[in-house]
Amino acid sequence: MSEVILRLENVRKIFTIKREFLRKLNLVAVDNVTLEVRYGETLALVGESGCGKSTTGLLSIRLLKPDSGRIIFKGIDITDLGEGDLRKYRRHMGIVFQNPYSSLNPRMTVFDIVAEPLKIQKLKDRSEIRKRVLEALQSVGLPREILDRYPHELSGGQRQRVAIARALVTHPIYVVLDEPTASLDVSIQASILNLLKDLKKTYGLSYLYISHDLGTVRYIADRVSVMYAGRIVEIADKHSLFNRPLHPYTKALLNSVPIAEPGRRIKNKHILEGEPPLVTDDYVGCRFAERCPYADSRCFKETPPLEEVQKNHYVACWRYTT
Repeated sequence: MSEVILRLENVRKIFTIKREFLRKLNLVAVDNVTLEVRYGETLALVGESGCGKSTTGLLSIRLLKPDSGRIIFKGIDITDLGEGDLRKYRRHMGIVFQNPYSSLNPRMTVFDIVAEPLKIQKLKDRSEIRKRVLEALQSVGLPREILDRYPHELSGGQRQRVAIARALVTHPIYVVLDEPTASLDVSIQASILNLLKDLKKTYGLSYLYISHDLGTVRYIADRVSVMYAGRIVEIADKHSLFNRPLHPYTKALLNSVPIAEPGRRIKNKHILEGEPPLVTDDYVGCRFAERCPYADSRCFKETPPLEEVQKNHYVACWRYTT
């Protein structure tokens, strides 16, 4: 088993919102999540929109601070570090956001966008900054001629390559990819995915790949973690999860993937109905119970733990855990 570069231990994040009559509601976005990203691997985090995937990614690089739990990066607990101490670890981390049309400052040139992380890291040598920017652009297949262009002058694929270059310019070893192809055309998606795979191999990167697109997950991931309503419900290597899913929610997700064969139908295909629950800090029971065809009374009263039920295959479901 490869060494772990990042570990989240029982991480929890609550957002408080105000409602009518000044009442407050504590919404649990991430609930006691434990997961590991190993050196040189791509761990995919999948689930429906709003399940807490992006929040988990932000927590993993301490762009958000958890309300409880620990974040361990390269063996160091960074959970409570201040900005000054955290900066020396952040240089080893990067993030690529979903939408390159909104994640790039329209008032900054490509050079300034890619150079910004270096300036935040207090690198002041202008020649070194320019060298690192050019290296980053070259690594993602962009020419130096675009240095003085603005985002609106670039295509969607070029913008996302700029975003990837910005994430790589500090020479990170761990990168969060928050749905990096979701806003791109299918043909451009393929080129970006291939680029990400090549960069991982060339620079020895570790990825947390966040997506709801199971097709891209099947292509790029080594292991897959399935999230539902803020909790991890299943973790396994890619082949085990796609071929032998255990959790009812994982099965429903896989059943929802369209088949590229017109006219073909799948018998007994279970279509997931309903919506995920609104999880507050006093919520009890399995998050999936209200939508699960196998739920019994215990599922509504007790939250199942995430346990290893097969070798390297973890699931949180009372059908498998004891």
